[in-house]
Parts: sequence; structure tokens; C-alpha cells
Amino acid sequence: MEELKIEENIKKPKTNAQRQQEWRERQKLKMGEVEYNKAQALRHKKKYDKMRKINKEDDEEDIKEDDEDIKEDDEEVKLPKLKPVKKRVQPIIKRDIKDISKNIYISFIKKFYKHYTNKELDNDNDIIKAINNEKFSYKNIKADFNFLIDKFEDIINTYTKKLNLVYAIFARIRGLTPFINKLYPYQIKLQELNEDKRQRKVVPKEKIDLISFDRDDILSKLQNPELKYGEKIIYGLLFLIPPRRYDDYKITKISETKPNEKSDDKYNYYYQGKIYIYNCKSDTRTLMEQQQSKIRYIVDVPDEINEIIDLSKPFILGREYTQAGVSKLLANATYKIYGITYNMTEIRRIKITEENDKGLNYYERKALADAMNHSLAQQSKYVLSKVK
Repeated sequence: MEELKIEENIKKPKTNAQRQQEWRERQKLKMGEVEYNKAQALRHKKKYDKMRKINKEDDEEDIKEDDEDIKEDDEEVKLPKLKPVKKRVQPIIKRDIKDISKNIYISFIKKFYKHYTNKELDNDNDIIKAINNEKFSYKNIKADFNFLIDKFEDIINTYTKKLNLVYAIFARIRGLTPFINKLYPYQIKLQELNEDKRQRKVVPKEKIDLISFDRDDILSKLQNPELKYGEKIIYGLLFLIPPRRYDDYKITKISETKPNEKSDDKYNYYYQGKIYIYNCKSDTRTLMEQQQSKIRYIVDVPDEINEIIDLSKPFILGREYTQAGVSKLLANATYKIYGITYNMTEIRRIKITEENDKGLNYYERKALADAMNHSLAQQSKYVLSKVK
């Protein structure tokens, strides 16, 4: 009996969300709810007023071959001299380039070509055809870009921050293996530097403390009358359940029939309270699971979100958004709710850190990683260790 009493008296540590809620309640009692809300709004307005202008989200999470948003910054990047690989590591890229990437690729390759030839690149050039997923002649491309090897050192120095683009474009062209083998080590090194930079990026403590993933708190905030349809949907999907990348939701169509193996896997589908994921950044399933179905994951949509989804619309967010468009939806929603904007990386990292603090076991961590569509190794890197 004595042991039972001792065990009962042991207090379980409070979660970050509980501590935040208790602090807010104490302040409301002390100041009154109206004055408390005014004070909070004023504090965040002063501190983050410069964030009023919502720009395209700087989401560094997706460092990939089809990089849709290459940003420049003032930080100088120097790459060491690297030896080429002896054998091509990756096969020729054959998948289609997304529409949002095409303009970026074409704009870049025109400037790249003019820099080394002092000539304009015609819109019917074969490299443009390759980017547009049209038939092209790799021999013509080899001839037009015969300077790649001779100018290799200059390419590395001049286009250091754009090597992802250089690689993504030319890794689709036959006959350029010598160039790709020289470029590949630099491409990987640049990704490593970007990854390290991302991990060192600090999320301000004020931003961490301000949001909560408490269900009741989120449902309360969804009642904000300023939120538009798409803003409500994206906010609910990212806060009520483990936050996936918004790319998964911007291509989610509303389906009148249950998705199956014949469904177009360029899209994801919402049907009767579930989102069937065909298209996402990573396929975290086993090889056997991949062979059994085109469906990579099934998201159970919370009832509260199901109730507000407009089935008459073609897409779950109302329409098909560009990456910049859905990014702005999220920024608008978080600004209206919290008085500041959050990007996808911040939300995912704060969520993972909060879950990590609970001491999840392996299976719980794996389930969370699958739900958020990344590996366990990547998940461990997202945990925030330092805040200001």
C-alpha cells in the first residue's frame, strides 16, 4: 500500500503545451481576457511588423533535383576541389519536370548559355525541348554546350549556388556522362552544406512558445472568422494531424469514386474522409509494399475538417495552387491566427521537437516519420536543440 501511495504522489512532467496553456490562463485572469488579447496582438505586431508583407516561403526543407525555388543569399559558399566519380552514380533522369520548375530551368539555362557563348538561346533549342518534356536531340545539345568540360572550373566557381540546377538539367541528357561524373561530387557537397545550414537555422523561442498542437486549442482557432476556405483547410491539416509537406495537399483532388490502381498518380485524392497519397517527395514503404500498390500512404482527415470540405470544388484546397500560392495560404492563416507567419519547415520542426520530448519508442517514431513523409534519420535532424 505504501508503494502505491508513493507512486500516486509522483507527478508526471507537464508537456510544453500544458505549460503554455496554464501561463495563458494565468495572464487572462490577471489582466482580463480582452486586455490580454490586445497586449499579445500589440507585442507580436511590434516584434514582427516587418513580416506583414507575406512573400514566398523560404522552405529549405526540399533539397532535391527538381529544386523549384533556388534562393540567393549573402553567405559566400566555397567548395573544395573534388575528384570526379569513376562511374556514373545515378541513371539518366527521365521523369517529367513539373510545370512550376520549367520556367525556373528555362530562365536559368538561357542566362547560363549566354554567359559562356555570348549568344541568345532560342526557345526551340533542344535543351528547352528537354526541359519541356518534348522530344529532343541529345547530339544537338552536346554540340551547343560543348564548353561544359573546358569551362568546368569556371562553372563551379561562378554558379556555385546554382549547381543543383546545372545538375538537374544536364543529368537528363545522354552523352554527358564525363561532365556529370565531374559535377556529381560538387552537387552532393553543396547539398551537405545546405543541410548543415538548415540544421543550424534557429527558430525563435517566441515562435515556438506561441503555437500549440493541443486539439482543443487548434479547433478554437479554426473558428477565426478572418480565415478563408483554403486557409482553414491547410491550417487544420497541418496542425490537427502530423504535418506533411503542403505539396501533398496542393495536388489533392476531390474524387467521387474510391481511388485505385488506375488513378492518375500525378495527383492525390480525397474520398470519404481519407486522402490517398500517390505523389509525394519520399516513398517510405518497403520494396514489397511498393510493388503491391501505387498508393504510398492514406491520411485520415479529422472529422472537423471533413465537415468543412466543399465537395463541389475540384481540389481539397478549393483549386490547384502553385507552390507559392499554397505557401501564401499557410502564411496568411498563421498570420491571422498568431499575428506572425510560420513556414512549413518551422511547423514541422516544432512538431517533431514536441513529440521527441515525449520520449517516443522506435515504433512511435517510425509511425510519426511515415505520417510526415520522411525517414527516421531525417526526423532526428529536425529536432530543435537551440533556440533564442
